[in-house]
Amino acid sequence: MSASPSALARLKKVIAGFEETVAVTFLAAVTVLLVTQFATRYLLANPLVWTEEVSRYAFVWMIFMGSAYLASKNAHIVVTFISDLVSRSASKWIVRFAAAVVIVASVVTAWAGIEFLDQMSGLLSPATGISMAYIYAAPVVGFALITIHSLEYLITGSGVVDGGEVEPIV
Repeated sequence: MSASPSALARLKKVIAGFEETVAVTFLAAVTVLLVTQFATRYLLANPLVWTEEVSRYAFVWMIFMGSAYLASKNAHIVVTFISDLVSRSASKWIVRFAAAVVIVASVVTAWAGIEFLDQMSGLLSPATGISMAYIYAAPVVGFALITIHSLEYLITGSGVVDGGEVEPIV
């Protein structure tokens, strides 16, 4: 029994919504942490040493979840010079080829990240004592999600409109 296109569309929307929510939450956390760091350092003259470290980790997670969200919308940076010159069906094959390249790069990066996670699992961050495995998991999760979104483009060639122009997928 295969899932209907509407079920797959709903699943994609849920995943993209999750990615967006997580990225925005981390952006808000970075903002609050940096304002707190500024206030404690310059207004109270008694800085909290952990705010800079935690804001850096939240920023890393925000980047990778935001990248996955952009991949879900086909809104990442693309060069459309060639696809603009060819027919719609040829553009679909260009999208598929690009998706295949992204999948290979994402899988290799995620796989290397998993191996790195294993090596870093015992390492703790200096100011907070957080396991660095939580931080180094960000690229693994981000590239795994990018792989999932790129699989859709590989299978469907979607994201192309008449004239070969690449269009964001909503």
